Amino acid sequence: MPKSTGTGVDPMSADFIIRPARELDTSAVHSIELEQFSHPWPLQQFHRELILPFSRFLIAETLPVSRIAGFSITWVIPPTAEIHNIAIKGEYQGRGLGRKLLTAVLDSLAGEVDEVYLEVRTSNRKAISLYESAGFSCAGLRKDYYENPPEDAWVYHLRLDQK
Repeated sequence: MPKSTGTGVDPMSADFIIRPARELDTSAVHSIELEQFSHPWPLQQFHRELILPFSRFLIAETLPVSRIAGFSITWVIPPTAEIHNIAIKGEYQGRGLGRKLLTAVLDSLAGEVDEVYLEVRTSNRKAISLYESAGFSCAGLRKDYYENPPEDAWVYHLRLDQK
């Protein structure tokens, strides 16, 4: 029997849509950020991302009951883009939602940029597997990039015109 989330949404049977973020989403997004990252962004940063002209802030939302299940933030400065954040709330992980969100990000960038970059903790095997399966390749290492705990980051790169 699926674990109850207290939200009225069975995470195993929910459907999802990907849409642009709105101001009302920022508290739920910040909650996911706090759950998923050891060095989370402050709430104010998510408000800021909504107004930055180069920031693409997407939400994964459950249906039929509306709950925020994940989000992504990508900075688009042609001819490149950098994915700064992709996170899925724990109860919705393992259902392909990270892949769906990443695909939506990449689809939104097609024809707009030639290259996409991102950093990922060297220990984050699930994310690395997702990025490599989407065509990203390792482009380098950033020593001591992360805090809490300190860790190196792999830099990943994708050429959209070769995808």
